[in-house]
Order: sequence, then structure tokens, then C-alpha cells
Amino acid sequence: MSSERGRKVHGEAERARERGESLEALKIYDEATLVYQEDGDMLGLAEVQSARQLTFGHLHDKTGDSVFLILGKYAAMSAVEIAEKYGEPESLALPYERLGQAHEALGELDQAIEYYKKAVEASKSLSEFHDNNSVRAEIRSRLATAELKNGDESALERALKTIDEINEKEVGKYVRDVWVSGVYMRIAEATNSKEYLEKAKEIVNKNEELELRKRQLEKLSEKLGF
Repeated sequence: MSSERGRKVHGEAERARERGESLEALKIYDEATLVYQEDGDMLGLAEVQSARQLTFGHLHDKTGDSVFLILGKYAAMSAVEIAEKYGEPESLALPYERLGQAHEALGELDQAIEYYKKAVEASKSLSEFHDNNSVRAEIRSRLATAELKNGDESALERALKTIDEINEKEVGKYVRDVWVSGVYMRIAEATNSKEYLEKAKEIVNKNEELELRKRQLEKLSEKLGF
């Protein structure tokens, strides 16, 4: 059962997160959790736990405290367990992807790749909220860049291919710019490449809405020394 109430509250949390208001986002995610449970929306319940993982990741970026990576990992694990136990096949892709992100953030690349592969397979069946080729491409980009980071140089071509498959008409300009800049940033980090970092900067500098991405880009530039 899909919960319109839950989706509305969930959306408010997503917007707070992207404004960098992490505490407010977490509070609203808790509200969405209760609404989804009351309405019996297991897909939404799994997805909102996955979204908490992203917020904890942003808090790690802001503070440098690895405790947030651990919290993010267990939020993502709870999402996967809920989706596997109570959900339909279309509820699995995003929780698997977010758990992959959690493992990758902790440097656990083998586990990250394992869950990204599960996410790619699960993305063949997506819920109506995410059923488009751009979402599938973004998931494949996560797998490819993790493989690249893990030493598979052939993954670079696969990662770059996903960029052309992320369609603004399907997901909107904001989301496309976030996703594509993210692909370039992950490639830059995996290859220590100024070229791909500059491609990410070009996108971010043209979109004033990408405040959070801009801060992440500045930290990556500092880390890579460019």
C-alpha cells in the first residue's frame, strides 16, 4: 500500500537534507517512518531508512567524525532487512544501493561492490516512483566507480557511459546535475584526475541550487590537491 502522507513528509525531509539541515531532516525522517508504518507502506519504510544513511553521510562530510558512517551503515542495513522481509522486488534496489554506499564510505569496497551488483539486478524491477532508465543508470554508475576504485580500469568506460543515460527529462535538471557531478567526482577520486574534477566543477558552478554538492566538491579538491 502506497502512502501519500508518507511520501509528502518524506519529501519534506529530502528537501531539508539537501539544504544542509541535517538535524531537521533526521527529525522529519522519523516522522515519515511512523507515517509509513501506520499506512502499511513497506516500500516507503525501507526507503526512508535508506535516506537516513545519506544524511549521516553528509554529517560525516561536515564533521569528519566516522561515527556517522557507522550510523549510516546500520540505517542502510535496516532498510535492506525491511525490504527483504516485507517488501516486493521493486523495493530492493535503492536499499541495496545505499548499503553499498555505506560500505564504500567505510572503505569496504568488496562489500560495496556486492551490494551494488544486487542493486543493479534489483533495478530491473523498480517502483512507480523510480521506474526510469536514469535511476538504473545512476545505480550502474555506483557499481562502475566502485569497481574503478577497486582497481578495475575497464570500469572507467562503463562509468562514463552512464552519464549519457541520465536524462534530465526523466529526473529533472537538479537531480541530473547532482548525479552526473557525482559520477565525475567519484571518477576523479578513483583516478586522482584533475580532468574529471573540473568536469564536476563545471556542472556545479552553473547550478546555484547545488550548495551541498559544492561543499563536497571543495573538500574533494582539497583532498586531491587540485
